This record gives sequence, structure tokens and C-alpha cells, in this order.
Amino acid sequence: MPDLEWNRDMWDESYEWPQDGHEWSAQWGSSSILWHGVLAPRLGDLLPTGSIVEIAPGRGRWTSYLLDRCFDFTGYDIAESCTSYCRENLSSVGKAVSRQFETTDGTSLPSTPALRTDLVFSFDSLVHVNKATLDAYFSEISRVLRPGGHAFLHFSNLGDPNRGIPTKTGLRDPDVSAQWASEAAREQGLRMLVGEKVSWAGNNALDCIGLFRKDESPPESWQPTVFVDNDQFWSDAQGLRSTIGPHLDALR
Repeated sequence: MPDLEWNRDMWDESYEWPQDGHEWSAQWGSSSILWHGVLAPRLGDLLPTGSIVEIAPGRGRWTSYLLDRCFDFTGYDIAESCTSYCRENLSSVGKAVSRQFETTDGTSLPSTPALRTDLVFSFDSLVHVNKATLDAYFSEISRVLRPGGHAFLHFSNLGDPNRGIPTKTGLRDPDVSAQWASEAAREQGLRMLVGEKVSWAGNNALDCIGLFRKDESPPESWQPTVFVDNDQFWSDAQGLRSTIGPHLDALR
């Protein structure tokens, strides 16, 4: 199970980044198809917005899209090599007036002031953190989000007892699940609106894509989290590749 040291060593030293992270979009054909066909529809009217914090941007696979849809951006990564890469290659990308990339301890958002952020975003990264790290991020996300602000997070669902298909993987925490995340976030004042359990490379409900809101109303008044089982997430990639791919120029 990955801990902070594993993540720092893996993404800062061991991993060679053969396509600067875009290799993980291969099933969809490109990162652009994955953005326009999967992420943008789920983010909906949360973008464009004023301020965005991205957790673990890596080499900026999603950062360029976010920079084009906000005024103020901060990216935090545990790997100094990733932070340096983003500073060097994304300094003039997009419309953001203010942007910074910071190497952090992998649990905090130290340079972001309280109650100032509209959206916290992380996709394809927090699946590799353990329960303690994710819990620490919930605390930090609650601190930085303005009331009514949102977080869009992709994390492990390996610990879901209803998954049905056992999966042997050392890359995800077996104690993290969508249900646990909903309860842990609630303790920090974050309401998990939707938890979409997605199948990934043949592994049933392996991960969860969660949408959270900083909600200052009494937690006892909150509606329950809506959990959705999407067992077609991975297999739908081929369909998106053929339907979205030919029209990317019009979407840009």
C-alpha cells in the first residue's frame, strides 16, 4: 500500500514519465478526449471559476485545461521534479492571471489562504494515497474552500465490501472506500454530493469519483450521498474515442 515516501520516490525518481502522464489516457485515445468526454461533463458549471487548487498535478495532464478556466491557480505536488516541470512548461498556458506550483509534504495546501478557493481538483492521483493522507486532505480542503465551494476528487474504492470482485493490488489502500470518504469528509464539514464508483481496467468499482461541497448548514440537515455504480466507465472509453475524438478541434 503506497505511503508518502513511496509516492515521493515513485513520481520524483523512479517513474520516467514517457509521455508526461498522457500515457494513462491511452484507453481514451488522448487526454483531450478524456477531458472533454469524461471530466468536463462531470465538472459541469463548476467551470469556469475564480480560483482553483489542484492536488498532485504531476506533469500537468489536466492543469492546462484548468489554467484556461480560472483566474487564480495553485498546484501542489509531492514530487519536486513535477513541480519544476510545471513551472517551466506551463508558465504561459491558459488565461489564469496568477499561478504557482509548490512542492509540499503530500498532505497539506500550505500557501492557500482559508476560505478563498472555489474548486479543489484532483484526478488520477489520490488513488495512490492511504486513508490517513486522504483524511488530512479533507481537513485542508475544508479549510481553503469558500462556503459553497466544491472539490472534485478521484480516489480508491478498494475497501468497498460490496465490490464483489476481489482485487489484489498494492497500489491502493484496501481500507479506503466511497462510503468511508463520505463519512470522513462529513467530519470536516464537506458534504459528498455524489460518489460515482467506476470500474477501471476490468476491476469492478475499483475507484470513486467524488463531488464534495463546503456546506455550512448543520450536517444533520444534509441529504445522503448519492452513490452511483458505473461499471461501463472503462469500456465506454472506446465509444468516446470514436465519438468525441473527431470533433476535438471544435471543442477547443
